[in-house]
Amino acid sequence: MIDGYLQVPKKKERPSAENLRGTYEEMYSNWKNKMAEAAGRDDVYSSFMNLLSLQWMFYEITEYIAVDGFEIKDKFNPKNLEENVDIFNQALNKYLAEYEKVGIRPKYFESMTEFIESYNKEISEEI
Repeated sequence: MIDGYLQVPKKKERPSAENLRGTYEEMYSNWKNKMAEAAGRDDVYSSFMNLLSLQWMFYEITEYIAVDGFEIKDKFNPKNLEENVDIFNQALNKYLAEYEKVGIRPKYFESMTEFIESYNKEISEEI
């Protein structure tokens, strides 16, 4: 109940390739390497912010799409940043399983050139 009103839960969409596509790649490219880098530099702030950013993206997705919840922010350990890397990776792998359930295989690129070529090919196919 909020301010005396019954809050009606939003009807969530079922997970699908259309509503999840690109989300795993975004998580991976935005924060995965930054987590390890923060641990290597003993940078507590960056470790926390990267983990929190992943948490907020999970919140955004699970607000509209019926995938399992991913609560990781309470597991943050400022005294062991390598543990935070493991927490991040476990959450990312759990999300990858949801991703693959709807038939999406993540895209990995060895270089920026490979990414640009793939991106340009997709754009030209859409036109």
